[in-house]
Amino acid sequence: MNAIRSDWRRFWFKPIHSGPQGLFRIVMGLLVLANAWILFPERVVWFSERGVLPTNFADNYQANYTPGPRVIHLLHHASDAWLTAFFVIFILAAICMTVGLWTRPSLFLVALGLNAIHNRNPIVNTTGGDCVMLVMTIYLMLAQADASCSLDRLWRVLKGREGRVAPRIVPWAQRLMQIQLSLVYACTAIAKLQGKSWQEGVAIYYPMHLPAFARFPTPHVISDNLIMINLMTYAALGIELALATFVWVPRLRLYVLGLGVLLHLGIEYSLNIPLFSFLMIASYIPFLTQEDLSNFQNWLVRTIRLTPLKLVYDGECDFCRSALLVVRFFDVFGLVTFLDSRDPAQLALAPEVSAEDAEHAAIAVGPKGRAYPGFYAFREIIRRTPAFWLLTVFLYIPGVPQLGQSAYQWVTKNRSRLPVAPRYKAKAQS
Repeated sequence: MNAIRSDWRRFWFKPIHSGPQGLFRIVMGLLVLANAWILFPERVVWFSERGVLPTNFADNYQANYTPGPRVIHLLHHASDAWLTAFFVIFILAAICMTVGLWTRPSLFLVALGLNAIHNRNPIVNTTGGDCVMLVMTIYLMLAQADASCSLDRLWRVLKGREGRVAPRIVPWAQRLMQIQLSLVYACTAIAKLQGKSWQEGVAIYYPMHLPAFARFPTPHVISDNLIMINLMTYAALGIELALATFVWVPRLRLYVLGLGVLLHLGIEYSLNIPLFSFLMIASYIPFLTQEDLSNFQNWLVRTIRLTPLKLVYDGECDFCRSALLVVRFFDVFGLVTFLDSRDPAQLALAPEVSAEDAEHAAIAVGPKGRAYPGFYAFREIIRRTPAFWLLTVFLYIPGVPQLGQSAYQWVTKNRSRLPVAPRYKAKAQS
């Protein structure tokens, strides 16, 4: 009995790495933004009294088909101006949720907004993915979702409250996410097993032949072949049952999740159900471990052939050290090695750079010994930083390097007057 009690406590409360939860918050935030992007242009059509479903009709529909208490009515009898204001606030909250700024308040606003959208018009929430998005957002609100991959954590690092390694978290909220996902697939599989078309192995045939849901054409050898239909129908049931059960077996976990990804990619290809498959695949992230993420990072670095970089900086410049705190924070691949030019032992690791050169600009050194000073060092770091990959092409546009180098020289001349991280500012004042 003591062993069972110990395992129970360990399951819910033994601290785990916060990386997967931070990644889940980012991905879910992007999907919330995509959902808002879809709804915003047609907000008057879906949510106003002049739209397809006035409030009274929506309430009657909900009372008949989805009875239960509803206390959040932010969009009931809403004017066009209020609809616009609502979605602007909702989108801003989703952006903050994604980047991890004021994380818990932004998650609260997103959960509130999703609930209001669901309560106002059930027509725009016809898939289980919409409910998963709402429920997972609530779980994230309860979790320590800002412990990793967030601007809130970056601010704590700048203030000296946290170190370079993200803190571990108590996993009870993440366990609820995992259990929720398993329950979704368990209920889905049990409900399907009661249907005659699923028992006979032909259920997959019908959605594949509904023109209203068709996305990309499926070869007839698949969509009109009884053997293939039988295989896909029973395979879908088997995968859903595995996601409800075998996903909890450590040795089978990644294989089961991989099968789930293949299942939903097939749905995404053949059926036009906006965001459904992406939401379900995203919900697998709480089942990943930090080791899984590290293995994926290593594979990605090898695949796109990112090389390590040495960055030599002036260790007596508080602004430089403050900037490097930000660089370290976003260096998720760990490709940048930081060398203090004021430390002879560290400077010796980059013989291509002299201490005098490092006083005027940070210098990056590639694996072949090529030195990149100033702006070009910044550009090399950006190439190795996933959060800023969208900027990479812009930084290579003709004329941009010259402007960037001029801006860097201005920063170098005025660095003593530029703001520094609170952790260094406090030390300087003491």
